[in-house]
Amino acid sequence: MLRAALYARSTKDRSDVSVEAQLRELRDAVKKDGLALVAEFAEEAPVSAKTDDRPAFQEMVAAAQGRKRPLRLPPYLRVVK
Repeated sequence: MLRAALYARSTKDRSDVSVEAQLRELRDAVKKDGLALVAEFAEEAPVSAKTDDRPAFQEMVAAAQGRKRPLRLPPYLRVVK
């Protein structure tokens, strides 16, 4: 079974979309796709998507790179070396 990690962040541009609302939507997608949810990462303070210098994002990338079994990231994220 493929495993999934979720990432959500607060943004200044979209204060109407809470981190919790994003995670709820992602959890529903994971369940619908039959994936095993193994971790959630969230930036509660507004951070820019223009930089990778986001603590929870870096933690997620490190966790994904350390996995021996497949870890499926949300479709809008890629690990770039």
